[in-house]
Amino acid sequence: MRRYDLLAISLLIFAAILVAAMATDPKGFSVQAWQPLMAAFVALGAASLAYHAAMAKLGHDKYLAGEQQRRKALAICLRLRHGAGQLKADIDVLTYKTRQPDSGDHQERVVVADSLSVRPQPAVQEAWENVELFPPELALALNNIQIGLSNYELFKTHYAGRTWTMKPGERGNLELLTAHHAFKRWGENTAGMRRASLEIHQD
Repeated sequence: MRRYDLLAISLLIFAAILVAAMATDPKGFSVQAWQPLMAAFVALGAASLAYHAAMAKLGHDKYLAGEQQRRKALAICLRLRHGAGQLKADIDVLTYKTRQPDSGDHQERVVVADSLSVRPQPAVQEAWENVELFPPELALALNNIQIGLSNYELFKTHYAGRTWTMKPGERGNLELLTAHHAFKRWGENTAGMRRASLEIHQD
């Protein structure tokens, strides 16, 4: 029902009743006797206008809130895109440093646990704190990034002060192999998160 439909119908009904009353008893008809009913219809019309005005404002406010939320999500995605790129670069270094040298390498590799690091990425943390703004694919990608970060922090805590020496062609150290595969998966998830954030930006 459109904005003025209820008011128009009320006025039509009132006019019909009024005409019927005048036609039935034209001599006995008194406007004063009909004043309470007239007042009721006026009040009904005013209430109808107030209701529709309130609903229109509610709809407008809802639209503005949705637009604000969309712009916020887009801004976070733009920052996330940059932060994910930096995070991926740091993880790639971790993955390379924990890789077992193959027989074609000519030098052994020394891995110092305390030297393995990634830079904090506030944009990634911001996106995680606002995960409810994003579609399931990006939300899941952010969750996977947090799992990778937790694994990295556990590695740093557990192996603080440790040093490993890896020689070409030898069987890899189990601790470093496990870390290498975990870092590799973390990097793949970070790349997937960056792609997902790009899709949100393009939409």
